[in-house]
Amino acid sequence: TYLKVYDDDMPVYYLAAAGGQSPEITGRIAVSELQNLLSFSHERMDRNHFIQNVLLDNLLAPDIHSEAKKLKIREDVNRIVYLTETSEKDTDLALQTLKAMYASTGNEFLTIVDATHIAVVSEITGPDDAAKTAHTLSDMLNAEAMIQVRVAYGLPTNLLDHLAQSYKEAQLAIDV
Repeated sequence: TYLKVYDDDMPVYYLAAAGGQSPEITGRIAVSELQNLLSFSHERMDRNHFIQNVLLDNLLAPDIHSEAKKLKIREDVNRIVYLTETSEKDTDLALQTLKAMYASTGNEFLTIVDATHIAVVSEITGPDDAAKTAHTLSDMLNAEAMIQVRVAYGLPTNLLDHLAQSYKEAQLAIDV
């Protein structure tokens, strides 16, 4: 049995199912799962792209709120921006290490800002969490990936449209 896998109403893959008791049913389940994976990967990419645009102040406040609602990003939590600075050759390794570190939570956003900087937007619960998390990021990248890194962070905010300000504060701290 041959089945089409659609991505945004366009067939992108063909799945061949054979053997077993009911290859058509098994194939349809596999197609459903593949389409869910494609949808999830697009959503994550869109969420990270959205956060990158928020950090770089490329969106207007009304657009931020409507897009956050569409992407199911909660607006009622305190967030903070951590900015990591590595050498240009270590940025990809640092990103992979950070993705592994935050893979299970799903509440953090990682985005490459430029060739040497990665922004981590994280939920924060208490005033002491910011410094602890910055030290954890630094220690993890130094120890696990053997990368020299500098980590700075801005002030926490509970408004998505103020994340750009937190990013600018982190950027200023790195520069100083």
